[in-house]
Parts: sequence; C-alpha cells; structure tokens
Amino acid sequence: MGVFFTIFQCKPIEAAYNITLVSIAKCMPYGALVFGFELSNLILDVFILALPVFVIQALQLETRRK
Repeated sequence: MGVFFTIFQCKPIEAAYNITLVSIAKCMPYGALVFGFELSNLILDVFILALPVFVIQALQLETRRK
C-alpha cells in the first residue's frame, strides 16, 4: 500500500521519480503522506497488541495464573 501511494502521489506519475518535472507536477505534501502511513501503522500496532488481551481474559484461570 505504501508503494502505491508513493508512486501515485504526483500527477503526472512520472514526477514522483523524475525531478525535471517538479515544476509542472502536482504532488501530495510529503508530510501528509508520511503522517498517513504512521497513523495507519499506529492503529494496526495497537490492534495487534490488544488481540491477546481478550483471549487471556476469556481463560478460565485464576487471575494470578493469567
């Protein structure tokens, strides 16, 4: 997904890797692009860390052994 956004962040697409087209290209701000990547990574990390919590709470064990 990151590669997709990196490639298609500029119009024309070639401007993403060809600096001679920077003057005529319209690109997304790089900071916004990175912020979007980091925000999605943070949400996924929190979700993945929270998954085992629900499984452990459902165990039929005394609290000390959990």
